[in-house]
Amino acid sequence: MREGLGIFVPALGNQGVVSTFARLERSERAFVAGQYRLRPEFQIAVASCDPRFVTGITIHFVCTGNVYRSRLAEAYCASKRVPGIHAISSGIAAGLNGDAPISPYAAEVLEQYHLDSYAAARWQPTTAALVRASDVLVFMESEHRRFCEKWLEPARQQIEVWEIEDVGPVAANEIAFKVQRTFRIIRQRTDELLATLVPKIGPVE
Repeated sequence: MREGLGIFVPALGNQGVVSTFARLERSERAFVAGQYRLRPEFQIAVASCDPRFVTGITIHFVCTGNVYRSRLAEAYCASKRVPGIHAISSGIAAGLNGDAPISPYAAEVLEQYHLDSYAAARWQPTTAALVRASDVLVFMESEHRRFCEKWLEPARQQIEVWEIEDVGPVAANEIAFKVQRTFRIIRQRTDELLATLVPKIGPVE
């Protein structure tokens, strides 16, 4: 379930593996982002472990720049605090149009709905490792799925395309309305997705 992460855990018995995986799951985003490194003597690779010992579902939201739609979806999903559900996001062209950490439209919505603490600190590019480490992939538009097609594993992953447009081009006096409408759709679709996933989650320690 966590193929491609290259995370290693101590060589313990099954019960130890379950407990250790539960802790790793809660810090998965940090591992994917490369913020932590485990000691080389850790011997059991996540990719080679029996998936029955891995709990939780990773939802990966993908858009273009990872500064607006997918970041809002990630923050809102994380704010629901559903045990065993982990949200990440990325952008297929993240960083190509400057280094702004987040869109001002998204920042305003996060503040308005008190979601700042659930938002990722900055954008991250969509990579094969991130895609393969995901259980559920939500693409904001069809072009985002096409970009990731060669990395997808439809037999294992749940894949959705929401067809939610970016903010522009639109008249300046219509931006606020469109942003609110976009976030309303994101909330609705995320709630519907979580409702279908919760019954699939195994026990989480």
